[in-house]
Amino acid sequence: MLAAITDARAMQHADSAAATARLTSAFEVAGVERLYLKIDSTMRGSVHSQIVGAIRGWSRRHPTAFVVVCPAYPTMGRTVEAGRVLVNGVPVDELGVARDPVTPVPSSALATLLPGAVGTFLAPNAPSVARVTKLVKAGQRILVADARCDADLDGIAAALRQLGPAAIAVGSAGLAAAIARIDRPCGSAGQQFASAFGRAHRVLIVISSLHASSARQQDYLAEWVSGRPELTRTSRRVTVVARPENRDTPAPLVAAALAEQAAGILDSEGIDALVLVGGDGARAVLARLDATEILFSHSLRAGAPIGMIRGGRADGLLVVTKAGGFGSATLLAEIVRDLVEPAGAVTPSSPDERTNP
Repeated sequence: MLAAITDARAMQHADSAAATARLTSAFEVAGVERLYLKIDSTMRGSVHSQIVGAIRGWSRRHPTAFVVVCPAYPTMGRTVEAGRVLVNGVPVDELGVARDPVTPVPSSALATLLPGAVGTFLAPNAPSVARVTKLVKAGQRILVADARCDADLDGIAAALRQLGPAAIAVGSAGLAAAIARIDRPCGSAGQQFASAFGRAHRVLIVISSLHASSARQQDYLAEWVSGRPELTRTSRRVTVVARPENRDTPAPLVAAALAEQAAGILDSEGIDALVLVGGDGARAVLARLDATEILFSHSLRAGAPIGMIRGGRADGLLVVTKAGGFGSATLLAEIVRDLVEPAGAVTPSSPDERTNP
C-alpha cells in the first residue's frame, strides 16, 4: 500500500484539483492498481475539487474512471442517510463544523456539496453493480452511497471490488477499514505486530486540536491520571502538551511550537510512547522528528490506530494517532490505560456512568 498527503483540504478549487491530479498520476506511474481518496467524515474542505482531480489523474489509465463517495464512519457516529451527512443523527450543517473558520460545511446534502453527484444503492450483487455500470456508461462520474452501519460499508467495499480498478473509493476511515477487511481479513498480522510491544513506561500526548471533544478528553484524562498513584508516585508517567486556547494564532505556527516542545521532551525524558491528537500537530511533530513513515498495525481503539515510527530521531517509538473531533470523553484515558497498564485493567468510565457520592 502506498499513501501520500496532498495538503488539498484548505486549497482553492483549481489548486486542490491540480494537486490531487498530480498525486493520482504519480500513483498510476508507480503501478498502483486501486485508488482510495481519503476525505473528512464531515465533508470539511475541498472534497469536490479533490474528486475532480482524482478522476482527472486516474482517467489517464482508466478513461471511464469514476468515484463512489461515502464519508460514513458509523463507529464515530458519522452516517450517510438519504444522501445527507449526519453526526449522531444531526445534519452536519447544524453543528459547529458548519462554521469552521477555514473549511466550513454549508450543507449536509452530498448532492449540494458535490455538484453533479447521483445517489445510488451499492451492494455486492449483480443488479447493484449493473446499475452503477450503466450510470458510468451514460457519463456519470460521481456516485454517492448511504451507510448507516459497518455492514453497509462492507457491502459498498465488496461492490467496489467487483466494479474494478476504474472505481475510485472516496470516504473516511470508515470505508477504508471496510476495504481493508476485504483485502486483509482480521487476524495474524496485526496481532503479531501488537504482541511485539511491551507496556509503555512514559507516555507523551501532544494535543493540537481545539475541538471540544479533545478538550473534554484532556480534562477527563487529567482527572483519571490524578487518581492513580502508580502513574504519579515516582515520576510523571503521562505528560501532556496542548495548544493554547487562543484561536487567533495561525494553526501552522501553533503546530510548529508544539512540535518543538515535544521534540525537547522526547530528547530529555525517555518517552517510549507517543499519542498525537489532531492532524496538524501530528504532521508537525513527525516532521520535526524526521520520521519517514509509520508502520501501522491495528486500531488500539476505534479511530486510534497504533504503530511504530520508522526513521529519524524517534525510530522505533510506539505511536498512536487520533483526529481531534473523534471519541467520547474517556477516549484518551482509555488509550493511556491500554499503553501503560496490564491487560485486563478496568476501562475508564464516562462521566455519565460514574456514581456520584
